[in-house]
Amino acid sequence: MFQAEMNVPDVTVVTSNNGGHTNEQLVELALDKLLYISDDAHPAIREQAKAFKERIATVMLQYITLARSEERATIVHMLDKNGHNDLAKIIRSL
Repeated sequence: MFQAEMNVPDVTVVTSNNGGHTNEQLVELALDKLLYISDDAHPAIREQAKAFKERIATVMLQYITLARSEERATIVHMLDKNGHNDLAKIIRSL
């Protein structure tokens, strides 16, 4: 008889109400995939890893915020260019 084993990875589900995820939520989701700090790590290494994770979170938040802003600017530009100034104004106000 054939027998197979499969390890199912941990799955994280995050939902939001009345809109998409915040920039901070996106950073947290990404960091959970990128960095894991073991509870068994030497305390000095664990503290250094936590400091690194906080620094990475700050940089990621800056760039996610910038990316969203730039995407809206591109959308506004395309709407204005195609004569949809009313929609562009709404997007600009977000």
